[in-house]
Amino acid sequence: MEQMNDIEIIEHDLRSRFPGATVTIDAPADPAGTWYVDVRDDHQALTIQWRRDRGFGVSAASDAYGEGSEEIYSTIAQVENRVAELLYGTYSEM
Repeated sequence: MEQMNDIEIIEHDLRSRFPGATVTIDAPADPAGTWYVDVRDDHQALTIQWRRDRGFGVSAASDAYGEGSEEIYSTIAQVENRVAELLYGTYSEM
């Protein structure tokens, strides 16, 4: 089995951590392109963007298509903890 990249790890972790949320991943056609993970629950929708050469972006705006990320992070833990804060108002170290 091929090793997961950082965004695939996030997608897997978020599915485990938030079983009530819908988590979907969209891989780019070009391996150097942007990956997206959408996370949705009853109250919030988030998009995480990732490019190997640029790191992670998180956006909670529902009408911001094509505008780029609102927040930038460099580690998996930062992204996962920020998603927890935005979805549930909680922060917990993974």
